[in-house]
Amino acid sequence: MAAQGGITVRFDEKISSLMEGFSPKQLLMLAGVAGLLTFVLLYWGLSRLIGSSEKLEQPQQPVVQMVKVVQAKTDIKAREQIKESMLQVVEVPASMLPAGAFTEIQGLAGRPTRVAIMAGDILTERKLYKDIKDSGFTGVIPPDRRAMSVAVTDVTGVSGFMKPGDYVDVMFITEKMDNTRISGEVILQNVLLLGVNSTAERADGQQDGDGKGKSDAAKAFGGSPMTATLAIRPEEELRLAVAARAGQLYLALRPYKPANMYMLDTEYSFFKGRATTSTPPAAPASQASYSPPSGGSSDPGGDMEIIRGTKPSRGK
Repeated sequence: MAAQGGITVRFDEKISSLMEGFSPKQLLMLAGVAGLLTFVLLYWGLSRLIGSSEKLEQPQQPVVQMVKVVQAKTDIKAREQIKESMLQVVEVPASMLPAGAFTEIQGLAGRPTRVAIMAGDILTERKLYKDIKDSGFTGVIPPDRRAMSVAVTDVTGVSGFMKPGDYVDVMFITEKMDNTRISGEVILQNVLLLGVNSTAERADGQQDGDGKGKSDAAKAFGGSPMTATLAIRPEEELRLAVAARAGQLYLALRPYKPANMYMLDTEYSFFKGRATTSTPPAAPASQASYSPPSGGSSDPGGDMEIIRGTKPSRGK
């Protein structure tokens, strides 16, 4: 105890002697520095305490994993070969990644598309063909359909407004053998149009076929002959072929969203009336004679038929 007391006295004496060596101005500056250090330590400690409490109160945000995918930079048509300038690589959340999406552009150049791809769409394996040979015309025929072409004109083929991918109705028009009745029937409805191709003239201006120019259908209905290729069911092939041979086919273009999908009244007939007999040739002038109508006046102009507008009347 005496030793500890002696050490304390000697420490106090050293502090006192050290303090005596400072001037009052130096002691004031030393007190200011000590106070400033104390303030900084308190501020730092309180800031850490408050920050840790805020972190405990706020829930931790989940980390979004981003992945790279190949995206279309421009619109790409169906069955068009892809070029690298049409594509770009972007990052999207992993949760938005579709199945079969491509992650790099390498190897995609030259591959044809199965369907039309809009700018901003992500390219997937299902939207592309593996080889250019796979993108032939058979690739656009639905599995449960058959492709069949029929002859149409500008008039019977909606004046060329039909485009591949549209849907049409097929009407069959025929004239009976007695030449008194024209009948029509809607034989197919909601048929996919696979293609429209002119068959009369090529791009170089030369005529196809035997060089006779327009077909009989074009001459009769006034227009350029074309072929419309339809996607029909297998059981409808013979019906369409027989109708094309027996009469005239008309195509009716359906709207994008038709109000009525199918028609129930699909047949119509028009009666033209019986054909009149031909008038016998006039007799020669030397043999011409006039005989007044029986029971009437001898004046040839006394009883005549006057037509005013569309209503005939009898008069003197």
